[in-house]
Amino acid sequence: MSSLQAQTQVDLRTQSKSVDFSAASRTLPFQAGSTVPATCRVGEAFFKTDAEAGKNLLLCTAPDSWTALSADSLADLVPTASGNVLSVSAGKARIGNRTHHIGPGTLAFSAGSGDCKVFVSEQGVPTTQCAAGIAGSAGGSMTFGNVGTPGFPAGSIPLADVTLSNGIPALDSDLRAVISTKALAAGPGVSVTDSEGIAILATDSTQIPTFSGANRFTGENDFSGAARFRARSGGGLPAATDCDEAGEVGGIFVRDDAAAPNASLYVCAKSGTSTYGWELAQATPGGGSGSSELDGHFVPSAAGNVLSIAAGEARIGNQMYAIAPGSVTFSAGTGSCKVFVSEQGILSAHCGPGITGVPGGSMVLAGVTTPAFPAGSIPLADATLSNGTPSVLSDLRAFLSTKALQPGAGIAITEAGGVASIAADTTTIPTLAGANAFTGESDFSAAAKLRLRTGAGVPAGVTCDEAVEVGGVYVRSDAQAVNASLYVCSRTGSSSYAWELAQGSGGGGGDVSSNTSTSVDGELAVFSGTSGKTIARAAGSGVARIANGVLGTVPGNAGDCVKVDGTSGACGTGGGFDPFARNTLQWVDEFATGLATNGNIGALGWTVSNNNGTTSVTAQASEANHPGIVRVKTGAANMNDAAISLRNSSGTNDLIRLDQAGGWEFQWIVKPVQLTDCGLAIGLGTTGLSTWGNSLRIKFDTNDSDTTWMFQACSNATCTTQASTVTPIAGTWYRMRIRSTAAGTVLYSVDGEPEVSISSNLPAVAVTPGVSVKTRTAAESSIDLDWFAGQATVTR
Repeated sequence: MSSLQAQTQVDLRTQSKSVDFSAASRTLPFQAGSTVPATCRVGEAFFKTDAEAGKNLLLCTAPDSWTALSADSLADLVPTASGNVLSVSAGKARIGNRTHHIGPGTLAFSAGSGDCKVFVSEQGVPTTQCAAGIAGSAGGSMTFGNVGTPGFPAGSIPLADVTLSNGIPALDSDLRAVISTKALAAGPGVSVTDSEGIAILATDSTQIPTFSGANRFTGENDFSGAARFRARSGGGLPAATDCDEAGEVGGIFVRDDAAAPNASLYVCAKSGTSTYGWELAQATPGGGSGSSELDGHFVPSAAGNVLSIAAGEARIGNQMYAIAPGSVTFSAGTGSCKVFVSEQGILSAHCGPGITGVPGGSMVLAGVTTPAFPAGSIPLADATLSNGTPSVLSDLRAFLSTKALQPGAGIAITEAGGVASIAADTTTIPTLAGANAFTGESDFSAAAKLRLRTGAGVPAGVTCDEAVEVGGVYVRSDAQAVNASLYVCSRTGSSSYAWELAQGSGGGGGDVSSNTSTSVDGELAVFSGTSGKTIARAAGSGVARIANGVLGTVPGNAGDCVKVDGTSGACGTGGGFDPFARNTLQWVDEFATGLATNGNIGALGWTVSNNNGTTSVTAQASEANHPGIVRVKTGAANMNDAAISLRNSSGTNDLIRLDQAGGWEFQWIVKPVQLTDCGLAIGLGTTGLSTWGNSLRIKFDTNDSDTTWMFQACSNATCTTQASTVTPIAGTWYRMRIRSTAAGTVLYSVDGEPEVSISSNLPAVAVTPGVSVKTRTAAESSIDLDWFAGQATVTR
């Protein structure tokens, strides 16, 4: 009998079936060690004993190629290199306030050696930039380009630093991090403009003044404590164009060239109804797959009554924090908890009322009324508790980016320790206590209050002893005599400077010129003679006039005089009517006499006409300074019209052809009763005045979107129109003037404003004075007429 040897080793692959190790006292299914085998077949596994916990297991995914398995699925944008191929897995990134879902990308290199940078651009595109000489072909979502010196652009998300050797890439550094964006909101005086993930901060020029802008200060501006206050200065007299309209009144100018004492400070003032000018203010004193080191960062998990957060790295601003793991062991409570990394890099959990527990590791636990993620924090997880047992509702981690900041106009940004300090740029933005040099137009006309620098006693001489101090203004705050408080720093000689008292005694100063015809600002000259001061015509465009004790000017030409009606004209005309002047046609109507019937209206017997509806002409009760008034009113239907005019009994016009002769003038005083949905016209036109197809008129028509009184000349319905500067107000009296001093040109004005001339489309037929009103809706419209006068010169 032969003996048989017993089998001592079993081939589990061929000699086993339904192997069950569940009852084994110990199972070691993988090879283990600190050195990974150099070769492997697909499907083999190896346990690396010295790897980070949770990342010990490696699988052979390709011949002789091991891949580590991670404990977590957060493997966004994983960079790997194999052969000549550089790969980036799929994932998501938040840039600014936008989340980008990014597909995988590859780059197959064909040649070159040097440095490459891999990043997600501000537009959410995975990008590789390599040094010159490196060639390759991009695939998937990857883009590729060559640059002189590879680097990570501002605002991008760094992914990896790669080195190539003869077309073979090697991964130097995996630069990804779980980082956060900081939301920005525009506060008072600051504007935030987002552009491709970059937030550009700038001052809001509608609220913040700038040195060279047109600044309009409307609040209370207090300069009383300023160390120095300087007004605008320059050589010579201020430009007349800087003070020729209402919006410039209140401007101050100080001459900085050598001037006589008390002859430097000028103020822009309104000197008449429609005139403006500079006045001398001084006077003589008296998602993807893969693995990476980031996969386990801040992993939230719940087991039993313990909520745990794994260790991780976070970037807040430009500061990187390495944060140890943390946990909370709950003992009671039901409700919500928010887990996050604070702006200070602290792992924190905020839980609702009644929830209690003990924090461990790096975790900080706080009770709050309403759990929420604080502004600027990095959300990690949203958890809920039921009787002390936590569960993770949402894993809120993401592969995020910080928002790049760029300084805009008036903003300066200084970075230190990961914190961006934002401040106003003092080279552009004025400060309350700084030495501010305003170079633009600074308009305080709408300010509720403007205070100059003040102090007790006279200003110190050292504050006005050089050119840069000229224009300084100072007001004494201690008790002084009348007109003895305002001082201005002036240049008093070729190289001398001094504070000058800018006020004088009651009457206001000495002579401007001595027995010469030198003009002051081209307007008026004041002479010193043996008989006292004398006012005379100057070389400018004004005619001297004293009204109510105030010296002023009216528009006129050289040699003109002021007429009785307050206008200017050739001397000797007097502005009144001569009843025996056969060459002068004259019309005047106060509307204090006559009947309110057709052909009998007023002293001149005005006639009524209308094209649509009915016309009503009624006498109105007199008003102060308006003794006789008639009202012309339409019917109450759309497009009803009403007019009165001067026509002869046959209904034809009886005036001269005004386009062929000069030397005539007509004026009306009228009051619009309504200005809503209506058309008003005052002037001269053909019979009936229903269409004004041939006319010279001043009109306001809501159908034409008029906002001011409009001047118009029409010939056969072809019109030339220009705007006045006067906006009509219902219930206000206006003086309308239409005249001609030379054939072919007609002048228009309202309330004495500067005249506007029209020389085209003048009517080539006889026209007659009149007033008309037209409805634009189904409602009555009306206009009041108080006074009319006309004059024309003929030869006979």
